[in-house]
Amino acid sequence: MLTSTRLTVLFAVLATACISRSQPRSRGAASTRAELERATIEIYEALPKGDRAVWDRYLAQDFLLLDRDGTTQDRAAVLTDIKPLPAGIELGFTHDDLIVRELSPDSAMVAFMVHETETIFGQTLHVDYRTALTFARRDGAWKLIVFQYVEVPRDAPAVMIAPERLAAYVGTYAADATTRYAVTLRDGKLRGRRGQGEEVELVPEGDGVFYLPGTEFRNIFVRDSGGRVVEMLGRRKGTDVRWRRIEDGVTPSSTSRAAP
Repeated sequence: MLTSTRLTVLFAVLATACISRSQPRSRGAASTRAELERATIEIYEALPKGDRAVWDRYLAQDFLLLDRDGTTQDRAAVLTDIKPLPAGIELGFTHDDLIVRELSPDSAMVAFMVHETETIFGQTLHVDYRTALTFARRDGAWKLIVFQYVEVPRDAPAVMIAPERLAAYVGTYAADATTRYAVTLRDGKLRGRRGQGEEVELVPEGDGVFYLPGTEFRNIFVRDSGGRVVEMLGRRKGTDVRWRRIEDGVTPSSTSRAAP
């Protein structure tokens, strides 16, 4: 039977063992983070230079790139693509919001936001990517096994369209027998609402093409041979939901979330 004295000694021994184990783990976690952050920076810094040797050093033999357009590339294909940039093009990267997750003693994921700045013939473009790199420790060195990233949507610049032209899109549109989408014009801005949902601004990207701020949705208005607007396409990633125009000139009081 364990006495209180023996229990006290036992708890003390267990606590000491836990502390002794946790301290090296903490130091190891900090070391892992530093190593993987350094590797990530080196990988990105090598891209504008076309420094294939850096990628060759870090890429595992079974490496896989999951590209933003849904395609995949293996190690050989990625290394072939890495080359110095053409004249007139400059590329730079910064990153933040970096998170390191140890998946096992010999594997980890690094997730972060990449801010890309590209200068093309004197014009500067900005793109953001949410990125995740998966590393595995092999033969004592960290190797990159999976690189995946997605582009963060960015609103296009709005174009100016005269209110009288915007008025041509005002009306009620139907996706089926019961679902309605109302387009109204107020304070010089086109607005849309599906059913009794929230009203949203439709920002003009071009005459007849409008986007919903902060999303990938586009509303595209279609005219017949006589120039009258007869249909609206709710477009996302190349797929359309068709909305047939059934009424003209809906007033703000009768409007009623944006088409997908």
